[in-house]
Amino acid sequence: NKDLRTHLLFSEEMVVVVRKSDALAQKRQVEAAEIGRLPLVLYDQNTKTRTRLDEFFRSEGISPRIVLELSSVEAMQMMVGAGFGATIIPASAAKALPYRDILHPLRIGGKPLTRDVGVVLTSFPRFPKLMEEMFRLIQKTFGGFGVPASKPAA
Repeated sequence: NKDLRTHLLFSEEMVVVVRKSDALAQKRQVEAAEIGRLPLVLYDQNTKTRTRLDEFFRSEGISPRIVLELSSVEAMQMMVGAGFGATIIPASAAKALPYRDILHPLRIGGKPLTRDVGVVLTSFPRFPKLMEEMFRLIQKTFGGFGVPASKPAA
């Protein structure tokens, strides 16, 4: 639609989350090949993040062992905490884990897996000042979990 445009706010790293009792929790990072051996609790197939994960699996030659598909990061964390496997979630969500005492985030080795976060807006010749300030605040808050974006996406 010509009347809409996207504005990229930031790119965020995705991390693997396991129970602290898991052997992998002794590490700070996991290699992509190891992810294929884990039972995974992932986003359901109707999400853009799941599409990004599926692209990652294909590019790395991974056949994921998916045991559950859910639409909520909190539900995925709960299932990992209950022992259903591991999950892959945004670093910002892992940092704010309500299950911090029982879950452990791991970076993915090699080229980091990321997702883009942005907004879809009607085409303004220029963003109103309030929106620009809101975007700056979001980038400042979440930009530490990836690479802050400085230009609109095409």
